[in-house]
Amino acid sequence: MTTIRERIVTLFDRIIYGIFGYFVRRITVIEARNANDVFTRIAKLRREGFLISLDVMIEDVHNEDLVRRSLKFYRKLLARTCDDDHINIVIKPTSLGLHAHDDAQTSDIQFAKHLRELTLSPSIKRDRYGVFLTEIEIDAESTLSMERTFRVVTRLLNAFPRLHGLFRLALPMHIRDLTQWCKKYQLLEHPIRIVKGAGVYNEDPSTLVVEKEMLRRYEEYFTECLARKTHPFIATMHDEKLLRKILLSAANLGFTKQEFDIQMLYGLWVGLGRRLLREGYAVRIYVPIVLPWCKHASDGYVKRRIAMFRMLIWKYISSHKG
Repeated sequence: MTTIRERIVTLFDRIIYGIFGYFVRRITVIEARNANDVFTRIAKLRREGFLISLDVMIEDVHNEDLVRRSLKFYRKLLARTCDDDHINIVIKPTSLGLHAHDDAQTSDIQFAKHLRELTLSPSIKRDRYGVFLTEIEIDAESTLSMERTFRVVTRLLNAFPRLHGLFRLALPMHIRDLTQWCKKYQLLEHPIRIVKGAGVYNEDPSTLVVEKEMLRRYEEYFTECLARKTHPFIATMHDEKLLRKILLSAANLGFTKQEFDIQMLYGLWVGLGRRLLREGYAVRIYVPIVLPWCKHASDGYVKRRIAMFRMLIWKYISSHKG
């Protein structure tokens, strides 16, 4: 049962979304007509030297038609990456069928099948060092299906070892069971995207860790992945104080600025991203995309960004009281 405070916060977010939702969407999401339009829209970022991860905003998909459309569009994006090295494609597990059937096992099989189909794209190539020029980033999407995602992906990699290094899993540091899953599925042996966890999803508090533990994990997983040479991404970073601490830690351990990517959100903290780029870091922009056939798919993302701003403002006010 929700508390009065939670109801007030929900109502406040709805009001703010109604007033500012359109403008936040214009700033933080690319509305594209097709795959070619996507690459036209990101050309300026590429010229500035940013790396790109393209995320089609299709969440919590239960519709087989949407799964087919998603798979088709992912293929088109992959086909366009052949001329643009190191542009990653971000997929939501449900967009490839993880929730397409009532039976979880059937859905898992469909997800694995579609994921395998994407790996057959001729655009997926390696450089002379054996590193994939394009990666498939797999979003966490939902705590309810997170372990299933890890299980399906690691089984697929065990069946096809040559794909090792192609998939990059998002690991939210605020999930209580994450440490257990990392051991069970040996997740740190693979490229990962380290996410703080914004705290703006409707999650059961019993499934989360406190902020201090989340920050400890963040730094620990980052340095462990650097030591394993798996080129970690530190993702959607807007906490500059935490970021500078982590970057200093990496430098003190002897790691170079090119052994990891700093991933930031499209349209947000642009100045920080450019400063980091000038300092010689690999900065990757996480670009949300909506298309004519999924025009309202970004609503959830925009609401989360608004809730994130509300939390940051409240945190700032609380820390400066008195």
